[in-house]
This record gives sequence, C-alpha cells and structure tokens, in this order.
Amino acid sequence: MRHVVSVLILFCAALSGQGLAAQAEAPAAIASEQAIETAPVVIDDMTLFSVRGIQAFPAEERAGAIADRIKKIAADRNIPPASLTLAEAEYSTDIMAGDKRIVSIHDFDTAFDRISREILAKAYLAKIKSSIEKYRQDRSPESLAEEQAIPSW
Repeated sequence: MRHVVSVLILFCAALSGQGLAAQAEAPAAIASEQAIETAPVVIDDMTLFSVRGIQAFPAEERAGAIADRIKKIAADRNIPPASLTLAEAEYSTDIMAGDKRIVSIHDFDTAFDRISREILAKAYLAKIKSSIEKYRQDRSPESLAEEQAIPSW
C-alpha cells in the first residue's frame, strides 16, 4: 500500500510539474503570436509616424493609403494645413481635411504607447501639417528654380 501511495504521489508531482512547465511556456508563445506589425508613413523620404496593421488591412497597406491621402491633400493648395482638424468618433479619433478623412487613430494604435487617442492624434496632426507645408515648399516655383540653378557636378 505504501508503494502505491508513493507511486501516486510521484505521478501527481510529475503531472503538476508538466503543467507548470506548460504554463511557463504559454506567455512566450502568446507574446510571439501577438507580434505587432508596423509600417512607416513616408512622404518625400521623411517618416512621419508608423502605423499598426490588422489582418484585414496590413500595416504596409494602411501606411501607403495614409501617405497617398496626405500627398493628395498636399498637392491641393486650396486646402490650408491649418484647416486640418480632429474629429472624435466612438471608436476612433479622425484627422480630417474638410470632409475627407486622412487617418483614423484607434485604441489599438495607442495600446503599446500607453497614451490616449487624442494625444496621439494631436502628434500625428502636427506631423501631417508640417509634411504638407514641406511638400508644398519643396514644389514651389522658387524651390524648383533654385534646384535648376544649382549646377550638378
């Protein structure tokens, strides 16, 4: 009987040890599965910020779409950078140019930075405004004339 009890104790200890080992491995597996994909939003070789993606809209596609919308607005000199605004929605904070949405900032965008959507949106808004001004300045007649006047050796 003693032998049976000893075997049962060893068997239970072995099972609980395996359970602990499996539990110790679980967080590492979860962390690797939750690797966050990001991609930079780039205008004229200048990285404004990086965005996260989801399976249905990967980060590279999202970043490219945002960059395209910023370039389209920057090319339209009838839209002053100062007219860009923030619009709060239930699940996002949107950066708008009139009725055109440039980018939506969601809670998942801010999760790892541990800041509010509003703060992140204000930072993105400032960078977008600055990039639009630079985009236009770089393409102004004065800048283009300066580029042509500089000899290339």
